[in-house]
Parts: sequence; structure tokens; C-alpha cells
Amino acid sequence: MYKLTYLIPVYNEKETVVKAIKQIINLKYKSKEIIIIDNASTDGSQDLIKKFKNQKNIKIILRRKNLGYG
Repeated sequence: MYKLTYLIPVYNEKETVVKAIKQIINLKYKSKEIIIIDNASTDGSQDLIKKFKNQKNIKIILRRKNLGYG
């Protein structure tokens, strides 16, 4: 069985990031992981992302400096 990985790059996305994460969590695909990379958001996105830190198959990377989407 393959594992499907979803990468979510975030920069000041507080209005949409939680909805995007929940949509992926609710997908029926059994073997999946979510990697959320926050790029030094200043709008509170990091606080929203941190609420998912204890969820299974979710990895969170919080950057201190904005390195761009690439």
C-alpha cells in the first residue's frame, strides 16, 4: 500500500488553512500523511496550525524566516 503525502505551504492563510487541513483529514484514503510548512506567517496562521500537532500522520514545520514557496 502506498502512502499519499499532502504538502500544505502556508503564509498568512488563517482564513483558509484550517478548512484545507480538515478536508484532507476527512478524505477516505487510508494511508496518508499531511506535512504543513508555515513560512513565518504573521497573521495567526501558526496558532491555528499548532492545534493539529497531536494528530496522527500530521507533521508541522514552522519557519522563523520566510523562505518563499519554493
